[in-house]
Formats: sequence, structure tokens, C-alpha cells
Amino acid sequence: MAIAELLLDKRYEFGADPLDNPELEHDTTNCRRAAQVFYFVAFGMRIKPSEILSAESYDDPRSVVWKNTFGHTITSDAFPPHLTFGDLIHAERKKRRGSNRNSDNWKKMLHLGIYIGKAGDETAQEYFPSLKNFQPDSTLILHSSPTIGKTGLSTLEQFLENYNPIRATRIPDRFRE
Repeated sequence: MAIAELLLDKRYEFGADPLDNPELEHDTTNCRRAAQVFYFVAFGMRIKPSEILSAESYDDPRSVVWKNTFGHTITSDAFPPHLTFGDLIHAERKKRRGSNRNSDNWKKMLHLGIYIGKAGDETAQEYFPSLKNFQPDSTLILHSSPTIGKTGLSTLEQFLENYNPIRATRIPDRFRE
């Protein structure tokens, strides 16, 4: 089943809890629900609700593949080139900058985006068959946010207009149910 069928255009809801079962139909989504459904469809992984919100998963050094150590504003030229399909991008909403970055609450409030890769990549085409609105060399991020009002694909440049990436992680096997 294509991820697009389960996620795209679902109405955004900030307070929606993570899903107990990503296989169940749902009318609304947010960035954490989108990540759960994505990982279930793409990799067969069931990420527990407690893990998708976990500050510990954010801090796990085994899963970090990139860090914006100094909190600089990231541009498309400075975006990490070594991310792979499915890497989670933890990003701070630009309007919220300046919070205590060491607090668990701040970590839980970070936005999650999912790195899809270039629109012309075979893997992106497999999971999102209708990418004709994007240039083949466009870097795509899947996310659900109030800025777009639903779950959708954004180009990296569109994503960076509202969010500043803080780190990127790969979900380790220990989070599987």
C-alpha cells in the first residue's frame, strides 16, 4: 500500500494522541501520527505511542545521524546531504525559538518531518506515485503541520521557511514492538 493513500491530505490536529495501532483508519493526523504510519507502511515497524513522544529517543546517541549543535538557522545549502529515506528530522518551529533546549518538554514539542529524498528517486516514486508537481531534483519532506493544515509533502525549501532542523535520527530496532 502506498503511504500516500494513508497519510496525504489528512486533516491536521495538534492534540491528536499517537496511535495505538497505525493500521487503523484515522481522520486526523499530526507529525507524530504521520511518523508512526510512515514507519509501519515503509518498514513494518510499530512505534509505540510512548516512544514517538519520548525525550529519550531524541537523546539516544545511537540513532543520531546529524546534529545542528549550535542551533544555527539551516538553509538548503547547509542541509545534511547524507540523510536517507525515512530519517526523522526533529525541527524547531521558527516562531518558538529560544526555549530551554535541555528540557524534556522542549524536545517533545519539536516538529517531526520525514526525509523522503529527491522526487525523482525510485524509492520516493514507489511510496508516493504522484510526484508530478515536484521537480525530480527537489528534496522532499513528509510532514503534518498547522502551516499546511494537513499531512503533505513539502520541498526542503518550503519546510525550511517555517522550521529549523535541530537533528536527524534513524529509528533503531529497539523501538520496534
